[in-house]
Amino acid sequence: MRLALSTLYTLSKPFSAALEAIRGLGGGLKLWEIVDEGRHWLDSRRLKALNELKESFGLQYAMHSPFADINLASLIPPLRRSFLRRMMASLRHAYALE
Repeated sequence: MRLALSTLYTLSKPFSAALEAIRGLGGGLKLWEIVDEGRHWLDSRRLKALNELKESFGLQYAMHSPFADINLASLIPPLRRSFLRRMMASLRHAYALE
């Protein structure tokens, strides 16, 4: 079994706190769960920073999709479409992190 750490514990802090945690433990921990949620919502700039760390430290990532306020089974079509768009964006982010 491989040891992994989730960035969930930094979710109440700015995204830079997650990057610092990865940098600080990057030499010892090689598997990180990235949480694409809340203040850590991924975008191209954040994906670039994560991929740079991945290359520098030889890391692997797992990704946790958004979970707060998401209801893919919503009976309200506009909400359901919005939730699905968000989940698809998260899947694209996971792909970008390999």
